[in-house]
Amino acid sequence: MLNAADTVAALQDLFQTKRKSSGLALVAAPVALGLGVVSMAVAALSNLDSGPSDNTLPTIGVLAGLGGTVALLSRYTRYTKGNEKEILSKYERTHKLPGWAKRNLAQQRLGPL
Repeated sequence: MLNAADTVAALQDLFQTKRKSSGLALVAAPVALGLGVVSMAVAALSNLDSGPSDNTLPTIGVLAGLGGTVALLSRYTRYTKGNEKEILSKYERTHKLPGWAKRNLAQQRLGPL
């Protein structure tokens, strides 16, 4: 069982580890958004050339691009230094963690499955 000091150290390690890997999210987010934009362009061009057509694949591309962008940016913003300070401050006052932080700490302790 972790004591408060162990939990604080584990949280700091979690945030530092996630911030290191979140750099990839900043690179991947514009790529995902770009794929969505390219899918819209493909759909628009195909409609110009041949009239009405099946827009299922471009629509999926747009939705995947936007969804991927939101997910990647959400991951990046969750592990900022400001958010880390806020969660540590709340933990020191209440000794309670948000559910997502508990799950991540448990997963970090168990290691990759």
